[in-house]
Amino acid sequence: MKRTGIQIALAICCYFLLISCEAESYISRKYACSFRLYTEYHTTCMLVESLDQPQTFVKVSLSSLNGGYRMNATNQQNKSETIILSNEIEKQYYSNMGINLGAKNLIIIGQTTFYGIQAFDGTCPNCSNTPELSWVEKSAKVKCNQCQRVYDLNTSAILEGENGDALMRYYVGYQGRGTLLEVHN
Repeated sequence: MKRTGIQIALAICCYFLLISCEAESYISRKYACSFRLYTEYHTTCMLVESLDQPQTFVKVSLSSLNGGYRMNATNQQNKSETIILSNEIEKQYYSNMGINLGAKNLIIIGQTTFYGIQAFDGTCPNCSNTPELSWVEKSAKVKCNQCQRVYDLNTSAILEGENGDALMRYYVGYQGRGTLLEVHN
């Protein structure tokens, strides 16, 4: 009986390990991603406003600027906005962590219809040179102009084109306006 109890306990442990690994398998670890925005300092920026509106997405990239950092954002209507991340918390974070936003310093963040706030790499996961994805007709879709695949930002799935990998996803932590928005893998 003792052996059977141990075997059952091991089987249960293995089962939960498999489930936990499977639950995280959709998170891409191919390219480093570490993004933080302290929304209490940027309450009206395009990115923060998009997080309250389903099917609204923003492309985000970062660059250094005179000891601080600049966040460039572009929405589905190709409207652009630049936010200077000049408070000490953000400057300290990026000076310690560096700028790591996926394959080519570009991520897409937004509010999906069914899955809440999601973040994706802004490049095609199926092309070897990882070309940047472009918006499709002011919709919740992006397209790779190299392989012609069209991806749905609500599900990360390929809608048009050859079969292949879905968009690369990253974890998102966000509790609403005035809180930390964090994207990472």
